[in-house]
Amino acid sequence: MQEEAAKGRPHFTIHVDNQHRNGLKVGYETNAGYPKPGPLGSKTQIVVPTGYAGRKAIGGEKVDKLEDGSLIETETTSGFFFGVSHVQGFTVPIICHCAGEISGCNIDLFNDPKNGQCPIGRNPGPICRKPLKNSGQATTPVQKWFEPCRGAAGTYPNDTAGFRNCTKEEVTCCVGKTCPKNPAQPGGAKRSISKVEEQA
Repeated sequence: MQEEAAKGRPHFTIHVDNQHRNGLKVGYETNAGYPKPGPLGSKTQIVVPTGYAGRKAIGGEKVDKLEDGSLIETETTSGFFFGVSHVQGFTVPIICHCAGEISGCNIDLFNDPKNGQCPIGRNPGPICRKPLKNSGQATTPVQKWFEPCRGAAGTYPNDTAGFRNCTKEEVTCCVGKTCPKNPAQPGGAKRSISKVEEQA
C-alpha cells in the first residue's frame, strides 16, 4: 500500500465519528447523481479513488432531500482537498481535520439561543435549507442564521473559507456538537481540534 501511495496516492479515506445521535443517514453525490441514502453508524469509513469529486450529505432519517443538508465535500482530481459546507443547508454540526488543517463548525445552529429560527422554517429532520443555495454568486452574503459558522465552514455559494488541502491520504470527521471546536469559529480556542491533535 505504501508503494502504491508513493506512485499516485490512489485513494482517500474519510473516517466519520458520529457523536450526534442514532438515526442519522448519509447520502453520496457524484457526477452520476445521488444514490439512495444509507444509515450512518457510530463509526463509518468512506474510501474514494483519485479523480473523485463529490459530497457526503449527513442528516436525520426523516430528511427527504438529504443533499440539502450539512455536507462533507472531497476532491481528489488535483490533490486531496476537503471541506465542511452548509451552502445547501444545515442538518447537523460537522468538524473535519487532516494534518493540522481544519474545516467545519460544531455549533448546533438549531439550538443556538442567539440564532433564532431557521429563516425558511424547520422541515422534518430537522433541516434548514438555503434559499440562495443555487445562486452561484461568489459574493453572496452569508444569511444571518448561518453566521455563527462563517469562516469555519462554507456558508454561501463559492465560499472557499471552509476548504482545506490534505497532505495525507485520510481525513477524520466528527458529527455532533460535542466534537472539538474549530479555532476559526467563535470561542474555538477552547478544546479545539489543534489541541486534540497535539495530544494524539
